[in-house]
Amino acid sequence: MQKLFAFLTLALLLSVTFFAQHTGMSAENLYALLIAMAAYVTFAMVKSNRQESSDE
Repeated sequence: MQKLFAFLTLALLLSVTFFAQHTGMSAENLYALLIAMAAYVTFAMVKSNRQESSDE
């Protein structure tokens, strides 16, 4: 499950980066977007790890 989650996260990051480059987004906005996405992914992974550990 975590490998699938990591793969989907990587695909999302790459697609957002590609989209941002081709729409002329500034570097500062791109960095802010990537930081926000990384924070969201970290939160989601911690939440899923807690659920997995509580299920056992």
